[in-house]
Amino acid sequence: MEYTEFRQIDEFGDHEGRVESVCFFPDSERFLSTSEGELFLWNVYHRKKIFQYTLEDRARTLAVEPDSKRFIAGIESGGVRFWEVEEKEFRFQLGYKEGDVHFLQIHPKGQILALCEENRLELYHILTAQRQLLEVFPAEKLSAFAWAPKGHHYLTGDSEGYLTLWELESFKKAWQIYENGLAIEAVDIHFNNEYLLSHQDEVLLLRFLGNGALVGEMVGHEGKIRWARFDPLGLFAISASFGREGDYTVRIFELATQREVIMLEAEDMSCFTVSPDGKYFVAGTTEGTLLLFGPRHA
Repeated sequence: MEYTEFRQIDEFGDHEGRVESVCFFPDSERFLSTSEGELFLWNVYHRKKIFQYTLEDRARTLAVEPDSKRFIAGIESGGVRFWEVEEKEFRFQLGYKEGDVHFLQIHPKGQILALCEENRLELYHILTAQRQLLEVFPAEKLSAFAWAPKGHHYLTGDSEGYLTLWELESFKKAWQIYENGLAIEAVDIHFNNEYLLSHQDEVLLLRFLGNGALVGEMVGHEGKIRWARFDPLGLFAISASFGREGDYTVRIFELATQREVIMLEAEDMSCFTVSPDGKYFVAGTTEGTLLLFGPRHA
């Protein structure tokens, strides 16, 4: 992907308030956006709203199942709700949660849902009729999570600066390192299961997955990083900085050199995501609009 050709190519959308979350479907053509009391499905190519779902609360986080037939929303007032893509009303709710659901992450094979509330991480089977709880972990400070692409491990970061790799079968720590007491809000694991991304405030870190050893630092942001991922081809790292301590930019770094290749300004950005094919970026804003980034010829 020639990211040096990326720019903001459109601003659209009509949310009545701050956009809380954006999430692509696996086809890279559709994406969801949500604000308080609003949940929309969009076509990224035509910038058109396809569907509006019934939502009376605020959904803070979204996840789409690998087969694209259902998606999941974590509700601020408590609860994890499942929607069939073509149905306006949600189909069912996974229990009742006492606190805000901070994030949802679906296992690469689509069998397990990881969700984080105010004080714990829970792993659920989502393919069985019982949807039984697998395991509960104390996670009072948990702030970031990523599944390993091969599904045997998962990575967590917390607000006290601890970065931990866990074994899924045993739920035991493979290793843990300390990021100088700085809150970790974004982590990711490379598709080859060799590297991971973490950060210390505005500095993006590349580490070996096997032992957490530092490979290199990627410097460019002037504000705290809130989102970070490897690009689909595994050649670049993409990061976004927003919020009270953010610089409201998206930056792309080449992994081979750890150098910044492009910076994109995203005024009033409140959330961010990248399409699975890497061809488009979408940022929600505090003003209720959606910013679309892509190649100049798009």
